[in-house]
Amino acid sequence: MSIVSPELLQQQYALQAAIGTKRNAGTFTLVPEGLEAAYLTFKQLPVPFLSPSGEAAEAATPGGGATYVPTPPETRFTGAVTCTETTSNALRNFLDWAAKQPNGIFNATIYDGTLDAHRGGWKVVGCILKMDTFDADADNRTQVMNVPGTIWYNFFGERVAPILV
Repeated sequence: MSIVSPELLQQQYALQAAIGTKRNAGTFTLVPEGLEAAYLTFKQLPVPFLSPSGEAAEAATPGGGATYVPTPPETRFTGAVTCTETTSNALRNFLDWAAKQPNGIFNATIYDGTLDAHRGGWKVVGCILKMDTFDADADNRTQVMNVPGTIWYNFFGERVAPILV
C-alpha cells in the first residue's frame, strides 16, 4: 500500500508553489568585465553560494570532549566550464583578450539570465581560466565545438539587483 495520497501530493504541490518553482540550470551566464559580448561562449559554469561558514573545525572541551566550531566562509570557488566556439572564433578572441589582462586575471559577473534581463547576479573577482584541448573529429558532423576547462575565482557576497523585462 502506498503512503502517497492525492491529498498529500496536493499539500506538497502547495508547499512548493509557496516557495517558488524549481529553477532551470540553463539560464546562467558569465559576463567578463570589459568584454561583455564573450558571455555567449559560456555553456557551463560554476555558480557561487556563500555559505554562513566554511568547514567545521574540531575544538577540544574540558574533560576530553570535543565539539565543532565554524570557520570563516569560503570565498574561493572553482569548477568546470564548457565554452562553445563559433565560426567567428569568439572563444579564441575572448581567450586572447583574457591573456592580455594583468597576469591573465579578469573580473566578471555571473547573471541568472543575460546582461540585459536577469533575476540578479554575483560579482566574481580574480577569475583565472584554463581551457583544455579540443578533440577534433572528422567523422562528427552533428556536434558543436564545446571546449572544456576550469575556472577559479573569488566571491565576497557582492550581488547585482535584478533587471526583469
